Amino acid sequence: MRAPGEVVAIYRDNKPIGYTRIKEYAHDRKPGWFQVHRLLLGFPPQEMVWILREEQIDGEPFTMNDRPVQTLSVPSRRTVAASDVHSLHPGQRNGEIVSRIEKRARKRGISDEG
Repeated sequence: MRAPGEVVAIYRDNKPIGYTRIKEYAHDRKPGWFQVHRLLLGFPPQEMVWILREEQIDGEPFTMNDRPVQTLSVPSRRTVAASDVHSLHPGQRNGEIVSRIEKRARKRGISDEG
């Protein structure tokens, strides 16, 4: 089953219609079914609850109002390792974040101390 916090794409009629973030699961009164609390990622964000079986949560197609619906995982971006920071930001040292104003001042030899 997908983890809370995971973002999934919603497809209706085999076309993408939006993204949701899974907030939490609750067991439904029907055995084998779950109440899936989701946050629709749009403007404004909206909360919704779908009652689904585990297979449907994991991507098995189902129907709503006689229209095919499917939720698919959105691939997560690769996280950057700390060792890669220097290759991505050569002007930064030891994980230090420097504003543009501070960077210009350092280039000119001006310091904020005084």
